[in-house]
Amino acid sequence: MRRKKSRKIMGILALCLVISITIGYALISTTLTLGGKSNVEKGEWNIHFTNIKEFEGSVSASKKASIDN
Repeated sequence: MRRKKSRKIMGILALCLVISITIGYALISTTLTLGGKSNVEKGEWNIHFTNIKEFEGSVSASKKASIDN
């Protein structure tokens, strides 16, 4: 009977240890800050649509759209 109680207590203590280590790691990792700079330059897109017909107030394509490089 005494061994069962001590095993339960040891199990509970081990679980508490794992939980506290996990919480501690999470707290330390959220305070991590990275210093540095990043520049994003203006991008340009060269998009052309072909096979498009304009009707009164709407647009329709005569073929499926494709991307040409």
